[in-house]
Amino acid sequence: IGDFFKTVDRIQLEYVDEYEDTPVTISLSDDGGEHWVYKTRLLGTGDGRQKVADFYFHDKDRITSKDFTVQIMSSSAATTFTWTGFYIFFEPRGEWQEI
Repeated sequence: IGDFFKTVDRIQLEYVDEYEDTPVTISLSDDGGEHWVYKTRLLGTGDGRQKVADFYFHDKDRITSKDFTVQIMSSSAATTFTWTGFYIFFEPRGEWQEI
């Protein structure tokens, strides 16, 4: 699906639940990181279990592009965050054609 345009609907993050209320931000860029759309959630109860969290990109936060840059981070200095995987859910939009 590399040469097709895609619209990202959701990114699903797999993580280890190490601390309570850890702020996690997932950002998407379609221009190599010059501009970003992002979603932030507080994750965790501190039970140490493997978990999944969904970050939805709708309306003004939807990006349609051929290629994306994804950034995952936590802004907390008091907690740690370990992600173990992620999945990008998207809708195919059309084939890339150079004009």
